Amino acid sequence: MWRTALHRLLLGSLLLAFGGSLAALAQDAELRAILRKFKNYRYSTISIFRLEGQAFSEVQELLNPMPKAPDAVANLQSTNPALYQQIQDRVMLEGCAADIQEVLRKLRDEDGVPPGIVSRAETIEAVKYAVQVMQNNCNAFKNAFVVTTRYRPGEPFSIIALIKTRDRSRTIARDLRSVQDADILLFSELRRIAAPPTSPSATLYDYLANAIIQGAAENVTLEAQGIGDEETRFAPPTFGNSEPVAEDDLQTYLRISEGQPLNYYHPNELVVSFPNFVRYRHYATPAEAEEEVVEDTAALRIYNRTLPQLGVELRYGLEELNYPSVWSQRLTVSALWSSARLGAVLPVKGWSDLSSKLGAQPRLTTAGWGIYGTVDFPIKLIQDGGVFHASGSYVFGDAKASDHPIWNDRLGRLTDFLIRYHAQLLYSFGIAVDKNYFFRFKLGGTLYGAETWADHADTTEDRTVVHRFSREETQTIGGITGGVDFMATGISTPYGFSVQYLDGSLLGTVWLQIPVTRSLALRFDGRVFACVLRDPHLWEQETLFLPSVHLVLNF
Repeated sequence: MWRTALHRLLLGSLLLAFGGSLAALAQDAELRAILRKFKNYRYSTISIFRLEGQAFSEVQELLNPMPKAPDAVANLQSTNPALYQQIQDRVMLEGCAADIQEVLRKLRDEDGVPPGIVSRAETIEAVKYAVQVMQNNCNAFKNAFVVTTRYRPGEPFSIIALIKTRDRSRTIARDLRSVQDADILLFSELRRIAAPPTSPSATLYDYLANAIIQGAAENVTLEAQGIGDEETRFAPPTFGNSEPVAEDDLQTYLRISEGQPLNYYHPNELVVSFPNFVRYRHYATPAEAEEEVVEDTAALRIYNRTLPQLGVELRYGLEELNYPSVWSQRLTVSALWSSARLGAVLPVKGWSDLSSKLGAQPRLTTAGWGIYGTVDFPIKLIQDGGVFHASGSYVFGDAKASDHPIWNDRLGRLTDFLIRYHAQLLYSFGIAVDKNYFFRFKLGGTLYGAETWADHADTTEDRTVVHRFSREETQTIGGITGGVDFMATGISTPYGFSVQYLDGSLLGTVWLQIPVTRSLALRFDGRVFACVLRDPHLWEQETLFLPSVHLVLNF
């Protein structure tokens, strides 16, 4: 009896598992049937994205990989290129209907290739490979669409399916009318497929979700759902369209200059940049943001659309004078709010000794405490009047003797150099090109004071040697300052650059940001200082390069 009960239990478990599998298969089949009908796209609360550029290429290579050429094919190509080309031409003539045996026959009977050569193993391998490549190209999909639940920036969404189409016609409607079951990869399948090897994502599902969030997929929902019939077409897109960035949009100006390409979906930012700075900022929550309420309130959920409420920053650098990072010997701690920062110049070297390890021998020294501040502000005298940037600093106290004094031929002794103060005022205006490429152009003036300090040995009446470190001279240097900042957004790996000119020198910065997750990114920077129209001052080098890496966390 117990055996009968056990058999029934096992049979029931198998039937339950089999029934669950059948239910899942039935659900998948029903979903595929819905996705095959174009009218279901047009009248559903879904969003449709078309993969473009790098994202499409990576997905195509993942799902439709090109066959690898055997060694025999490479050998034939190098030893008998004429025969190799004959094989390629014959397969091209046969097209998608190419058959291995038929190609071999026509090579012998129609193309005049001797039977002994046709029957060689390397010839057969070359024909097989050429036919495989042709079939791969014939079966390759030309378009890929990601169907999601209704997408609104900043709100959660789910991917329903990835749909491949064999043709890329003039309208999306025609592409989506010819969808077959084999062309549909449901969300459950996407979660089982590994992401492209170049992506940090784990699965193809995550890769596609990140592509949508980062703007690497084009939202074509309107085109797919809004057209009246398949002959109706949207006008082709135009490129190079530019529009000014309003002077009220201070946050966009700051994002261009700082290189902040990604939207923040959480209120806090922490950036750790080695060896440049550590910064924390807090942005207003949507309820606290003073923005006009519109129908699409999803925009309010992007926190860094508005200026930060508060923050704190520990930073190396005096880039107003083109002196970057630890090479500047200038360490400041600042409070941040809105578009302003105000803080203190610290009377310490900190970790500036890293400068020499990075190949940039420091030549400046430090002094006592100081003050430092910057602010960006608009002046609404005219329409689209632009934004002004003001910056200044002053260091108190005597300079400190460094461990890297410079020989001064004119004074005939070792000397140290201190930047006592600086003041800068720049006018800037911004433009957005095709909504994803931003420029900020700046022009103004900068003034700063550089002091020369040296050690003196005095002998007192009792012949005691007393050393004193005193100022030898002061130079006031200034001139026209100009620059441009650039930032590219809406792509999988945002990038940018900036160039500033002052007093015959240039500071150039290039950066590349790699999103790891929606809230985490790595950014790599390189800064180059160069004297281009004059010889370097004694406290400068003719050229130097300083790399850095940033860890950006939004939480």
